[in-house]
Amino acid sequence: MPVLAILLFIHFLLMFTVQSIVVEQKKLSESMAESIEFIELNFTSALKVFFLTILLYTAAVLVEFFIDYFSGDLFVGRFVSIFLATLFVMPFFEIMKTYIFMLKFHIIKGAEMN
Repeated sequence: MPVLAILLFIHFLLMFTVQSIVVEQKKLSESMAESIEFIELNFTSALKVFFLTILLYTAAVLVEFFIDYFSGDLFVGRFVSIFLATLFVMPFFEIMKTYIFMLKFHIIKGAEMN
């Protein structure tokens, strides 16, 4: 369990690394530092996205258990869960991270975040 907590903490700190690489075209080490700095400046927004993502992935797993419980030995729940996670949760997570990251450039308005 402590390993999971450490991995989640590292993931939280480096959550915006990809956005920094793509948007600002920085190197990996610079992007990792940028991600940590960005989270320090936008802690509340980053925390909201992080916990919303955990909640959505948990919901996908619960859907899997629910479907498997009622489908007997077919185990179709795992396919539904993978489908939900890869086609909805993961893209939503990346879009939200990019949206929050782009707010720092003042190109878009952040009224939706309040």
